[in-house]
Amino acid sequence: SKATVSVLNWCTSGTMRSMLWALALLGTSLHGAAACTTFAAGRLATVDGSVMGLHTNDGEGELIANISKVPAADWPKGSMRKVSEGEIPQVPHTHAYTVVAGYGTMNEWQVGISESTCSGWYVAQPPSAGGHALLDMYELTKLGLERGTTAREVIQAMGSLAEEHGFWGNGNAKSAMGESGLVTDTKEAWVFHVTPDSTLRGAIWGAQRVPDHHVTSVANAFIIRGMNLSDTENFMASKNIVEEAKKRGWDHSQRLDFTLYFSFNEYNHKYYSGRRVWGVYRHLAPSQGFSPYYGDYLQYPAPYPFSVAPDRKLAVADFAAVTRDHYEGSEFDQTKGVAAGPFGSPYRWNSKQNITGWWERTIAIHRTNFVTLVQSRAWLPREVGALVWAGAHAADSNCLIPVAVGMPELPRGVSISPAKVDRTTAWWVNLFLMNWAGLRFNVIIQDIRAAQAAHEKAGAAAVAKMDALYAQTKDMAAVAKGYTSHAEAVIAAFAALGDDLIAKYQDGFCNGCGHATAENTIAYPNWWLETVGYDKPAGPSVTIPPYKPTVEDAKACLSYCPAASYKECAASCIAQL
Repeated sequence: SKATVSVLNWCTSGTMRSMLWALALLGTSLHGAAACTTFAAGRLATVDGSVMGLHTNDGEGELIANISKVPAADWPKGSMRKVSEGEIPQVPHTHAYTVVAGYGTMNEWQVGISESTCSGWYVAQPPSAGGHALLDMYELTKLGLERGTTAREVIQAMGSLAEEHGFWGNGNAKSAMGESGLVTDTKEAWVFHVTPDSTLRGAIWGAQRVPDHHVTSVANAFIIRGMNLSDTENFMASKNIVEEAKKRGWDHSQRLDFTLYFSFNEYNHKYYSGRRVWGVYRHLAPSQGFSPYYGDYLQYPAPYPFSVAPDRKLAVADFAAVTRDHYEGSEFDQTKGVAAGPFGSPYRWNSKQNITGWWERTIAIHRTNFVTLVQSRAWLPREVGALVWAGAHAADSNCLIPVAVGMPELPRGVSISPAKVDRTTAWWVNLFLMNWAGLRFNVIIQDIRAAQAAHEKAGAAAVAKMDALYAQTKDMAAVAKGYTSHAEAVIAAFAALGDDLIAKYQDGFCNGCGHATAENTIAYPNWWLETVGYDKPAGPSVTIPPYKPTVEDAKACLSYCPAASYKECAASCIAQL
């Protein structure tokens, strides 16, 4: 057929191979990137006066929820610091800090970083890909925490190093050529943005302070708008920012808008980023009444303000609740409708079908690798004041477990995500719970939510107990033992919960719960039965037409052909037609 000839000509051309390679690279840059939601609260916005930042690392099923510690160190004069793409001059002393999945997360001075990949205009590459930029966000977060004792110092370190040695984004596409970090310490919260500059050898960066009584959120798109560069108490920026903004069209007639001039818009598609910011604010500041709809994300007026005052002072539990939001109760509720199925599952597996479209991007998502909440507490010695609340795997099934940054060792079950199933680790215990919940989400999630609430409350009690213990004894080993005991108890409890849920919900029955109908059967809802034609004796009311492969289907098939057997695979793809 003509279609077969068309595909054959296309698949044997050099153009096809180039296009496939480009598509593969684009897929790597977009899907390999960590599409994260972050939010932070200033010290006057929290119940206890702490400064908090939260990061949901939303990946693609990678086993990367590892937490490790890097000790403080002194370095001889002239030492070099290795980075993934080369080396840079080392400083005389580096601070201790924790690393979660490759990102610097919190240091011994109670400075925390919560990361979110954003878009940017300029596509820089590292030397290994033929470029000149040495530093990505993984390196910047670690370097900043090694070298800074306050949020301002960490931001200045990250920014100046990116300017000097070059910054490259997460992949090789504009959609992931920017990064954001919410940088927090005991007194302040800041938003830091960075992207390659027009030379592809440096960086453009800017930072804005969050008012102490406010919360803010970044969800894969820049949010800093008008910058007052003369207000050094509230703004910081790279030396080249004015020159670079002029190249992008800024004319001094208004404040320099970092997002307008340096963002390549929302990370994936419209509403992918902005609606999550709406989701955060609908929980923390519902009285603002923000609309979930807006025009172009980049244009004025901005969809949402840089930050807002929350309706009430916030605790760890409030932040945790936001991470578990599928927009329940709104018109975008992912537990409702045909896509959610009869039992209200919010999970939408990644789709590779050759159909243009997308699922609603919610804050809670099945492919989250970890959640970290960094908490800086000025009234305590920094070895116990700096907390990382670690939640392995997706927020729907994880439990935020506190660890003190000053602990000499971190609990094993919290700090690793082994490739093989290990039910003594939070990663595997939580992963099972989420996947089991997907079978009967509307009922099983209630059991999980109850366990999360109880054990996160116990976590807060453990923190208070360890604070008091350290105040009395100054024994960090005893504090570490207490936190480790709590972590092990939570992991064991969630492992047991998984066993209980297997017994309680299996084979379509609910054993001993109040959600069952007669004979302990979990009933299908009437709307779903009507939708699938259960009430039509002649069969389903929806007729599914026979599938007819298209040229585009064949092209998609070709894109998965391995090089070693490309000819045979290509012939099979073409045979579909």
